[in-house]
Amino acid sequence: MFQMGGVGPMLGQAHHFRISHDSVSSVRHSILRKLVSDLKETCNLAVLRRGELFYLDRVEANWALRLHLPPGTVLPPHCSASGKLLLAFKPPEERAKLLDNLPLEQFTHRTITDRDLLESELDRIISTDYAVDNEEYVLGVSCVAVPVKDKHGDAVAAIAIHAATARLPINQAMEYIPQLRAAAERISNTLN
Repeated sequence: MFQMGGVGPMLGQAHHFRISHDSVSSVRHSILRKLVSDLKETCNLAVLRRGELFYLDRVEANWALRLHLPPGTVLPPHCSASGKLLLAFKPPEERAKLLDNLPLEQFTHRTITDRDLLESELDRIISTDYAVDNEEYVLGVSCVAVPVKDKHGDAVAAIAIHAATARLPINQAMEYIPQLRAAAERISNTLN
């Protein structure tokens, strides 16, 4: 995984976020910590930046088996719940341009590598207001993400739960969508 240096200078450019402000970042981190405490699984906050998924913050659950993706990590968006969610909510022209420039690299046998299938998945995400990664980036790891929306209702970030599939199968992870939505709403209240 590619890691970038310090995240401070880049964060202020992430849509409508004023993320680099220490007290606001601290509040958001506290929201993630509480979510991890309640769900007992790793949770993160991410944005789409320059066509890549960028992890702003992450709180790890206390499990020996976990995927190390610290803040500053970037991933291709087509194989992660947060990335697919943020692609889905882009305006149609912007989404098409992003997809035109996105190599649909295969990471596992479950990675979506067909543009038409990905577009169908993005349409499903819009209708359900959540996204899943069912071992699409790493075998044995699943994720569920919901949008963090600004005051205009635009999805500007995603909050997600990651877990080893053996410990938390995707259907059980989806049961946490209400808690993820509540945390996303609290983070939305920190915007602007």
